[in-house]
Amino acid sequence: MQNHGLIFSLTMVFFGILTISSSTTLTTTAHAFTSKDPQSSKAAMRVLVTGAAGKTGRLVLSKLEQDPRYEPKGLVRSEASARSIVKSKEIKCPLEHVVIADITSPNFLQDLEPSVHYHGLDKLEAMIICTSAVPRISKRSFVAMLIKAPINWIRRKPLVDFRSIQFKWKHPPNGYPEKVDYEGQINQIELAKKLGIQHVIIVSSMGGTEPNNFLNSVGKTIDKNGVSTGHGDILLWKRRAEMYLVESGFDYTIIHP
Repeated sequence: MQNHGLIFSLTMVFFGILTISSSTTLTTTAHAFTSKDPQSSKAAMRVLVTGAAGKTGRLVLSKLEQDPRYEPKGLVRSEASARSIVKSKEIKCPLEHVVIADITSPNFLQDLEPSVHYHGLDKLEAMIICTSAVPRISKRSFVAMLIKAPINWIRRKPLVDFRSIQFKWKHPPNGYPEKVDYEGQINQIELAKKLGIQHVIIVSSMGGTEPNNFLNSVGKTIDKNGVSTGHGDILLWKRRAEMYLVESGFDYTIIHP
């Protein structure tokens, strides 16, 4: 169900049914990236898709690669990620459309300098940000939950308490929300400024104004005194990045699948 919602949201972006403009009002345009319909232009619109090796990024990059009106570039974190999308039969992305850079690196903008002219990043017109911190279930907490299941059954309690499961973030040491969903997105917005990109789109999440949302607890641990530690608050960090974009002066679109 979530994938259907995401596909519908992306369809709105590609075909301009609904755009959230920089004035934070809902407007209808001929095209979500600019006021110019790509069908009326012979030149393909150049778009940078970040987080292109992730589930959402792969979907977006694949759709753009299949549409002759667009010339996409995919930004990925590592060479392994680059190989995975180049070899993918679904995406059909040529090697020259892939750029490698770590958005959490303090030298992110400097690291991309050699790619600006070589990969044609200086000619980009739009950016779609699909990066996000990715949680993984802690194996230790999962095993502990299973061990407690028979005891809970004897005590006539629910067999499993899913809230007892702990999570770790993929791609340590900088794979947690503050680094990826806030600082990393700021880095990408600053890159858009540097490249003169006209329109920035963020594929984000609902719940950014809900501190008690369960997803904000992912990555945190609670000690015996009830004190929360660890790296969590993914929705809150995403919301802060959204506000940074809103205040940046760009034409922008924010999608909450």
